[in-house]
Amino acid sequence: MSAKVHEVPKRPGGDKRGSAAARRARKFWMLSTWGDGEKCPCVHCEAMLSFETVEADRIVPGGPYARWNVQPSCRACNVARSDNADWVGPLATALLGE
Repeated sequence: MSAKVHEVPKRPGGDKRGSAAARRARKFWMLSTWGDGEKCPCVHCEAMLSFETVEADRIVPGGPYARWNVQPSCRACNVARSDNADWVGPLATALLGE
């Protein structure tokens, strides 16, 4: 009797995020570049993010996860923005008085 191999479902459009090691390195890079190495603010709402909570928000939606195209975002803002490059986050909305 052979064991069944559990297959992980593929992400829609492939997985552009890279390996787990690449994702960890990207998180450390965002924390160091945008913050003090341990924490950095969400670019949209200024919530303080840690390694566990920071997400790579692509500036050009659907573009590569290259350093020139990622910015730190909290989960709520990243999900709200989705693939909408024109989305204005809560910080900009408050600053613009909209």
